[in-house]
Amino acid sequence: MAPFFFPPLHLSAMHRSLASLLLMLSLAGLTGCPAPGGGADGGTLPDGGKLLPDGGSGGPDLTPRLAAATARAAGRRGQDVVVRVTGTDANADVAALEVALLDGAGAEVAAYARNPGKDPNTGTAWWPFEASLAGKKSFTDVQVRLEDVREALPAIASVRVTVLDARGQRSEAATVEVQDQPEAQLGEGCDKELVLNRCIAGAACKGTPGLCAEGGPPVVTKLTYARTDAGYSVIRWTGTDADDDATELQFTFADANDQPINGDLDGDGTPEASQYLHDVTGSGEDGKFVGGLEPSFSFVDSVPRLVVKPKDAAGNEGAVVSSPLAWMPVRTAGQSCDPLGSDTCKAGSACYPGVPGTSNACQPLATARKRRCDAAPVLDFTAGERFALGELRGASGFTPTCAEAQAYPDSVVKLKLSEPVARLVLTTDNASTAVDTILTVLSGPCDGNATVVACNDDSVGVSTQGSTVELTNLPAGTYAVVIDSYKPEGGRFLLQASEP
Repeated sequence: MAPFFFPPLHLSAMHRSLASLLLMLSLAGLTGCPAPGGGADGGTLPDGGKLLPDGGSGGPDLTPRLAAATARAAGRRGQDVVVRVTGTDANADVAALEVALLDGAGAEVAAYARNPGKDPNTGTAWWPFEASLAGKKSFTDVQVRLEDVREALPAIASVRVTVLDARGQRSEAATVEVQDQPEAQLGEGCDKELVLNRCIAGAACKGTPGLCAEGGPPVVTKLTYARTDAGYSVIRWTGTDADDDATELQFTFADANDQPINGDLDGDGTPEASQYLHDVTGSGEDGKFVGGLEPSFSFVDSVPRLVVKPKDAAGNEGAVVSSPLAWMPVRTAGQSCDPLGSDTCKAGSACYPGVPGTSNACQPLATARKRRCDAAPVLDFTAGERFALGELRGASGFTPTCAEAQAYPDSVVKLKLSEPVARLVLTTDNASTAVDTILTVLSGPCDGNATVVACNDDSVGVSTQGSTVELTNLPAGTYAVVIDSYKPEGGRFLLQASEP
């Protein structure tokens, strides 16, 4: 039976923040531009991986130095890998970490696809640090978090790490074993970041300093079941769960008197089931879980009320909550709004910045776009910059013209050309892009009055998810490159620029 819901919107995908959003990797003087993963696939850098100043003749060695590295299993189920590095950089422009996932024999574990949408065929990707290192000549225990890789690929035994600076210079690589994550018993000390250890199942890290204590059942604190003026319907929930082990939401379909009825799950016009069990395993983080579904029209027409009961991994059941079908609340400009979708802004405006945990308000689209563009970093191509590494998150400010319009997360990179460029290729078709993307290049004011120069959804003949645009005879100026997510949860991306 075909599912009647789109994929869920999970908390882990919606509110984890990469603080060093859109790190610019300047590769001036590069004679062989390496793709993420390095090695034979991407060419080599001169002088064994160093970029020498002034054309490679003499001068100080500004290559980043990697002094120490560690890797640990992390997260509530040990599903993540946290990599921490210590080192120095005389040029104070360390920008990213290249991480290769290795098995017990030292071979790369296929975790990523060089062309998004294809089968995984490489274990190497680039990651931004959680805090920017720009301007720092030394760094200690700075980290990147590789989400869910250990759970999906238990064969990972070690990682090979390399520090990259903004000029493309690379440190020597270091290979370190992934340390297991100890479990702490009730009453024992615990790490609230879930890196050094985690509490046993059913327990939560509480208090200061943290001690493992009984967690308790999950609780749905807010349930929204609504039609929207845009013509679709939504189910949204927010909950609390101290031990982050919620596993299931049991949806029961009810009439206006809370009596069970059948709902149309498969969209064929015939109601056939009175319940639906939805898996929320892994959606909890920091004691909260959120998510969403988009039911079919026929389901909404057949079910006037939803009743929901949460359950956790230990079988504990939270209190039952219910919500009648209603119209989605519409907020006007200046009013507070919920970036998780329990309300919506009126047409022509957006909930900005669209990031949970921050102050959000409805703003006219032109204002939201301008603020996003003003905050976007500049990729100065004619000065040698070639990469932008970041994350698609927050409110949708732009609507692509070459794909189905959806209010999904997007981001902006400002492309600066100090002189005309005869040919330029922009792409997200690489192993460091973890989401289906749409690329749009705009010229003119970044407020909705811009001109679309190029737009691409899928790289023709290469991928079903990476996007590539080829531009010719571009005049000097500054362009807005909009990277849209084709999925509601967004994700990380690497935008590459080249002049073939």
